Amino acid sequence: MPVAAKHPLMLRATCYSVVLAWMALCVSIILFLYGLIFHSINQSYVFYAFFVFSASAITSIFFAIFNKCPQCGEYLLFEKIKEKHSAAYKIRGLNYWASSVVCMALKNKMICMYCGTEIRKPN
Repeated sequence: MPVAAKHPLMLRATCYSVVLAWMALCVSIILFLYGLIFHSINQSYVFYAFFVFSASAITSIFFAIFNKCPQCGEYLLFEKIKEKHSAAYKIRGLNYWASSVVCMALKNKMICMYCGTEIRKPN
């Protein structure tokens, strides 16, 4: 039985800020490598991309503090060294919290990695 998220907007904001951080990190690495190879890029672009990465990573950590499973009380986006539930999403190449972020961003639902409760964004 799906359970509604306690703070649905905070959960969505957390997931989107994580996705933004991943994208900004990729852009800053690409710009840095391009600048090293071709020596023709303004270094402030690399700084701005890295700043966006840092700001969105800090924002996502701050927002993730408020996202707990309504069933078991564990943090939804902080992965602990603890046995995971068999129903938890696991995308190949990603760990459990990253898989949860992708599922929430694409499907508007996630499964708690500790108790297996399906958490949906309320309509």
